[in-house]
Amino acid sequence: MRLWNVIGRLPVASRLSLWILFALGLLSALAPWVSPDSTPDANRQDVRIRTLEPARSVDFLIESWSSVESWSSVESRSPVESRSPVESRSPVESRSPVESRSSVESRMSVESRSSVESLHSQSRIPLSWYEPNQTGFRYVVWDQPYDTLSVSPSAGHSVSIESQTFWFGTDLMGRDLLSRLLLGMRSTLKIGVFAVLVSLLVGIFIGMLAGYFGGKVDQILTWLMQVVWSVPSIMLVIAFSLALGRGAWQVYLAVGLTLWVDVARLVRGEARRLREQEFVQAAQVLGYSSIRIMMHHLLPNMLGPILIMAAAQFGSAILVESGLSFLGLGIQPPAPSLGMMIREHYPYILTRSAWLAIAPGVVISLMVLTCNLLSTGMSDLLGRVEKIS
Repeated sequence: MRLWNVIGRLPVASRLSLWILFALGLLSALAPWVSPDSTPDANRQDVRIRTLEPARSVDFLIESWSSVESWSSVESRSPVESRSPVESRSPVESRSPVESRSSVESRMSVESRSSVESLHSQSRIPLSWYEPNQTGFRYVVWDQPYDTLSVSPSAGHSVSIESQTFWFGTDLMGRDLLSRLLLGMRSTLKIGVFAVLVSLLVGIFIGMLAGYFGGKVDQILTWLMQVVWSVPSIMLVIAFSLALGRGAWQVYLAVGLTLWVDVARLVRGEARRLREQEFVQAAQVLGYSSIRIMMHHLLPNMLGPILIMAAAQFGSAILVESGLSFLGLGIQPPAPSLGMMIREHYPYILTRSAWLAIAPGVVISLMVLTCNLLSTGMSDLLGRVEKIS
């Protein structure tokens, strides 16, 4: 109930940002189940449907073989030299876009064609097949209408036609852009969360030591903060990435170790202010240990500024990770990343396929904007509470 009261006291823009972040987080958590492309990393490629415009529908001919032997037996019907049967019995599936719905004369053998016609007359359903040509196989469709069908022209061989709508179009490799966006947003938010946790752990630890103990400890740790602060963030994260290697957890550490200085400076200032308060001096007189004073008396009284900093750092982590992926040092292919998607498609920003680069850019901007608005609203709320108290 207290949490709802706090959310209700936030400005309207901050409340809206909070709900947008919650919706994006929920959508990214469910991305593997709600994305149209259910393959790992949404990496189903088909260059024959590359750069499709948004909201385009494509019919696909789905052929599956229960074993490689049945696949080879189907290929042997064509004039093209067939492959020799393989002993592997793993299922094989072929997925190809249907280019023609018209009735086309087949060049299959008489025996194969008669068996197909017999099956067609018995089933009374549209039938799909292919005919061989010089480059391989071209898919041919008899009869209309067809939405979904499933027949078995040969042993272990099934054919079906499915229609798929690409709501955000397809990229240069023919992959579903919506699925890639959902999984890329999932990766970016995950990195943002872990990077903020790393920066909070390191920053609170160093800032608390420097602010509470003072003296030589404060001088040494402040010098360390200044040195790290003087290095540009992108150069620092590139150095950490090259030192740690490429991978998911390396990106978490690299981004988190770049953002800890801001947290440490904030915690140091708050600790220096709070250690002069009477309740801290009373705890010292009672003989409480330094760790207990820092954890039970100082840290709870600086949670407000830390949460505000965490919200701002979350947006910074998203930008740093996107820049790192744009440079090719972040999440590695085939896993999708918003920054990598911009890198792959930014040459097309002035062409008719500009949405390929604009879509991930809009998602990044939306996430960063909501984080900044939430941080600003929390800061205003904390200022009002302090003024009242």
